[in-house]
Amino acid sequence: MLRRLTSLDLEAVIRLAHLALGKWWSPAQYQEELQKSHTLFVGFPQESALLSMAAAWLILDEAHIVLLAVHPAHRGKGLGRLTLNYLIQQFPPTISHITLEVRSQNSIALHLYQSLGFVILGRRPRYYQNPEDDALILWRRHEFGVSGFRTGDFRNTPELS
Repeated sequence: MLRRLTSLDLEAVIRLAHLALGKWWSPAQYQEELQKSHTLFVGFPQESALLSMAAAWLILDEAHIVLLAVHPAHRGKGLGRLTLNYLIQQFPPTISHITLEVRSQNSIALHLYQSLGFVILGRRPRYYQNPEDDALILWRRHEFGVSGFRTGDFRNTPELS
């Protein structure tokens, strides 16, 4: 069952992060993110392990998704979509749009995000290292109470018109 993660989940978070993401953040950074009031951190625990997890920073009217990870043995089963949708459903009503970055070469993640209504708005050259890759900046309008399956329309947003 998906739920919000806390500091009590730190060991499982670090184990999944190392398996799925490599050395994305240090253990201290995961601890800090689990404790921040403006970070929403969710996961799918099973026994003492996590099968998936996602986190977002909630800043004013924006949610910035900072990670999505699925255990390598459980990929291709829809856990990424399930976890991302659960995260999005937990956003407070003040959130009006969602952003994230994804490796330009990560076609599986890019397909997932685009299927959920995210659109590419920009590129950050050489943003990622090991291996070097550009980051694609994705954006989506968020309607409170609507699942991640609904698509957003950025064309009618005054800041982007």
